Amino acid sequence: MQRNLNEGVRILVSQWHGVDESNNLDDFILVPLDMHAPMMALVRLPDDISGKGSKERKTSTDAKRLQDYLYDNHIEVPIKCINGILFTRVSCHVYNEVREYEKLAEVALKYKQ
Repeated sequence: MQRNLNEGVRILVSQWHGVDESNNLDDFILVPLDMHAPMMALVRLPDDISGKGSKERKTSTDAKRLQDYLYDNHIEVPIKCINGILFTRVSCHVYNEVREYEKLAEVALKYKQ
């Protein structure tokens, strides 16, 4: 499960931020991988969605709107607003597959605010 979660985080960071495993993934997650729960991670959404670098801070309403959009596209994942920045809380269990993270990455990139 830890290996699959790490792969999922790598996929999301790569697709959303153009970063590969040779870079520090910890810059894109709330808590470093070696310090978080073995089955969950908070990954920052793409900058244009997350609000990172924007003067306008995101709110829990923005998080709910994105979470509903993902749910409407058959993706069940919490979206959290932390200090005005949106994160997705991804988790992994034995039944999760890498392609689910790929789908999350792809569908989130199509989100229009």
